[in-house]
Amino acid sequence: MTETKRKYFTAIVLCLVMLALTLSCLYCFASNNVANAQTTECEEPEAETRGISTSISVTIGVKEGSVYAVARNDFTLGISTIQVYVELYSSTTYSENVNDMRLICYNYTADLNIYKSIETSTPIAGEQKYWRARVRYKMDNQSWVTKETRTLLVSADGSILN
Repeated sequence: MTETKRKYFTAIVLCLVMLALTLSCLYCFASNNVANAQTTECEEPEAETRGISTSISVTIGVKEGSVYAVARNDFTLGISTIQVYVELYSSTTYSENVNDMRLICYNYTADLNIYKSIETSTPIAGEQKYWRARVRYKMDNQSWVTKETRTLLVSADGSILN
């Protein structure tokens, strides 16, 4: 019988401990004595740009009485922002250097996504001229990169002569 009394006594003590814990928890919630940590809202930092590589192409052509230049993002590896300028230059004399030519028109985008393109164009205006296109682009905070097309001689009627 002593063994049975010991089991009952242990069970009663455990029940009393559980009851005491339950009452303590209820008292804390009822009296709102719960510890409150000070919270502040934090802004999440913007996603870090981490472009690894990009390939931008530039083409020049003639269509419907206008000369055009197109810059295209052929490939980009990684998450990045690519600023792009596409420019058209002309001259009445042949030159392989845009610094010796006149900037006629340009277009800009703050972020040229993969497989997208940007174009600029201008009317031929009935004059035979030499034309050259240039693209300047910058991936993230890297240096500017420049690419140019060959120089085209376009007749007054819009035919490519060279």
